[in-house]
Amino acid sequence: MSEMLKNVKKTSKAWQFKEGNPGGPGRPKGSLNKLTKFRKAIELFEKEQGKDIYQIILEKALRSPTILVAIFKALIPRPIESEVDVTPIYNPYEKMTDEELIEEFEQDLNQYKKIIAKNLK
Repeated sequence: MSEMLKNVKKTSKAWQFKEGNPGGPGRPKGSLNKLTKFRKAIELFEKEQGKDIYQIILEKALRSPTILVAIFKALIPRPIESEVDVTPIYNPYEKMTDEELIEEFEQDLNQYKKIIAKNLK
């Protein structure tokens, strides 16, 4: 078992990650996600103002350098700092010859054929 799964089991609640637990009901059918709600709010705002939202933002930005700087600052991508474990994954097939790989594959294939034949009976 990997370290990650061991940590999940230690930190998870009694009801989490159990077989048959769907994880909750999720968002109700027909409800809007945040992006759709945002788009609808913009459409409503534009109808009320009678102008395109980009035109409104541009007018405000040209009147106030502070707003213009805030807009540019929001548009500039920020670097993401994170630590990633790049430990190489063990690959048991890495040092095998082509013949050994084919033999291993054929053995596995024969095992799967037996399992399928047994389940079809």
